Amino acid sequence: MTLLSEQATYPASPSIALVTEALPWSVTVTTKSTFVTVYDVLQALHSSLRLQVTTVEWASLSRASQDVIAASFHKRVGAFSDRTKRDKQLAKGVRRLDFLAGRTRLYGISPFGRKPGVFRVHWEVGGTSRWATLT
Repeated sequence: MTLLSEQATYPASPSIALVTEALPWSVTVTTKSTFVTVYDVLQALHSSLRLQVTTVEWASLSRASQDVIAASFHKRVGAFSDRTKRDKQLAKGVRRLDFLAGRTRLYGISPFGRKPGVFRVHWEVGGTSRWATLT
């Protein structure tokens, strides 16, 4: 058994919700097997973070949040050295990934509150060994 195929939670569950203050929505993780695996969690986060931000989601943000997310977007897109790839990313617009504003190293999940099946995501902050618990 590989680490990716191990159950992501204890007790095992066929579905969980992930929450973090970095995102204004939760991420639902489901599985085709009997319990959510580590792979299922990583796949759900990856799929969710690749989605383009809608105009409704963008409009619901404060100006300060929009500025932080826009800066994250431009930093991410600016990292493409190939102009064609950079232009393609610019045309795709802001992705949910940009809401993380540099918090891109996942440290794990832990139960959140008293609701069964809801888990908090823990991200690395600032590229150091510190990590943030974000609700």
